Amino acid sequence: MKAFTLTEVLIVLAIMLIVGAASLPLIGNWSFNAQTDGARLQLAQDVRLTRAKTLAAVKGDVYGIKLLTDGYVLFKGASYGARQTDYDVKVNLAKGLALSWQLGGSGQADEIVFVDYTAWPTRWGKIIINAGDTNSTLTLNQAGYIE
Repeated sequence: MKAFTLTEVLIVLAIMLIVGAASLPLIGNWSFNAQTDGARLQLAQDVRLTRAKTLAAVKGDVYGIKLLTDGYVLFKGASYGARQTDYDVKVNLAKGLALSWQLGGSGQADEIVFVDYTAWPTRWGKIIINAGDTNSTLTLNQAGYIE
């Protein structure tokens, strides 16, 4: 009857531990990539929804998005300061994620408001979701579309 010696078993276990330890950073990066991509897709969907609400609005109502470092707020009103708080929807990013932005246009630097009837945004540019050294970027053009 043949069997493995204790030395052979220990060598195989050591190799498995080394391979497992080497793969942990790859699994961590994959997890952050999945989180940032998921957050970017959710933000893109919410930007489209906010624009669509402005296009479909009755009596010239407008909707916007207030950007925060840990998430964002969907609001109804010409600005976040003058919003109707009953319509606020706060979206928090997952732990370890943060928002930053590089927006052009006019109005508050951290607000995107879609103007009535045209639904053109008051600000446009890049919204970046950061997770350590992993980033995912959403680009909003001057017509209010995601590129």
